Amino acid sequence: MVVFDKTGTLTTGRPRVADASDELLATAAAAEHGSAHPLAAAIRAEAGVRGLALPASDGFRETYGDGVEARVGGRLVRVGRAAFVDGVAARPATPGVAEVWVAIDGRPAGVIRCSDPLRADAAAVVARVRATGARPVLLTGDASSVGAEVGEAVGIADIHGDATPAGKAEAVSRLRREGEVVVMVGDGLNDAPALAAADVGVALGATGSTKGAANVRCPALRMLMMPVPSRVGIVLTTSGRPASQCAAIQQTPRTLCAEIVPRPAPQHRVDSSRG
Repeated sequence: MVVFDKTGTLTTGRPRVADASDELLATAAAAEHGSAHPLAAAIRAEAGVRGLALPASDGFRETYGDGVEARVGGRLVRVGRAAFVDGVAARPATPGVAEVWVAIDGRPAGVIRCSDPLRADAAAVVARVRATGARPVLLTGDASSVGAEVGEAVGIADIHGDATPAGKAEAVSRLRREGEVVVMVGDGLNDAPALAAADVGVALGATGSTKGAANVRCPALRMLMMPVPSRVGIVLTTSGRPASQCAAIQQTPRTLCAEIVPRPAPQHRVDSSRG
């Protein structure tokens, strides 16, 4: 079984703000100043494009997978998922759009809508995974309706949405308890717990905690996953390169491969620091 994250894995991970007022955008950008999340980066980038002056902020705190809070202009601002932001009731998500909610002093202030296009090779990679006999699964922190649209586009029917980082890790652990051998493919800090919980964690362009949690660091989604007769059963290869020239993980699920190269995987301890 190959479990895919959505944002930054099947999508480009470079979302763009599609709809937001200047005032709401400036407030959110100020609150998001310390976050590395792709949606936070998109909000800050759009505020820069519009030339918005950001109010002063302090007291930044981030809850990974949920959102951030900070004092902006003396007011308490929360930015993130509907369930995280004060006073926002869950509602059906707009297909293909990530919604970032904003609350000020405990009251809903509005929503910023962002789009994140699919990677050009996402559907082809999923098709190759399916062709090997492995079952692809989509595990995302976005709403199930958003996940379902992405799943339909790339050929994944098994969708699990609204998953927090801890929820992703628990889903992977549950699949393993049920007897599945799980390869988790993710990108970003929010995927680190799930990568660590899998038999094999494949991190795309990994840094920091994500790099430390993964068994394999993979620079691009176009790397193809092909089972081999082994407990973990995965070979990673790139387009046009024979599998015999690439690293293979065939023994222990805790083999650490710093990068996919034609040499044996180095044996050293996984760095579990935040990074």
